[in-house]
Amino acid sequence: MARDASQDKPIKIKNNPTFLQSSSFRNAQSKAESYANNPLKLEELMKEAQNKSKRIHKGPLLEIWSYLMAMFRLIRAYYSKTYRHIPWSSILMIIAGIVYFVSPMDMIPDWIPALGFLDDAAVLGFLIKMLRNDLNRFMKWEETQIVPGDKAPPKPTTTPALPDT
Repeated sequence: MARDASQDKPIKIKNNPTFLQSSSFRNAQSKAESYANNPLKLEELMKEAQNKSKRIHKGPLLEIWSYLMAMFRLIRAYYSKTYRHIPWSSILMIIAGIVYFVSPMDMIPDWIPALGFLDDAAVLGFLIKMLRNDLNRFMKWEETQIVPGDKAPPKPTTTPALPDT
């Protein structure tokens, strides 16, 4: 996958939480580069992540849900070459977060009721905090895009009349 190396900068993790040092997250990080360099494999990961996101109870993930969905869209936009204004290291961290999210056997296995997604929420929440500028820039860019086939909302030509009171 061709990428713009001029945007590469190492991500510095300050106060690295214990869960990012876990073997589960380190495993997700090591898989991220493999996914990043294989678009077909990455597409399968994204399908799996999308399917999981549809069938789980959002519970602990509710606060970060909009950012998680933005991560999914950002990866798709990056690989479709419609959005490339993000460092490669950020792409790898997002993919690592998605790998962790998809994995049922991480620090706290997903099948444990009420607890299974707490570690997912913690890992993703930390990644979102770390990558917030990249994610916000992407979401702001998204707002400027018109979906093919959609029309831009019409600009009002006059001020709408206020109802009589």
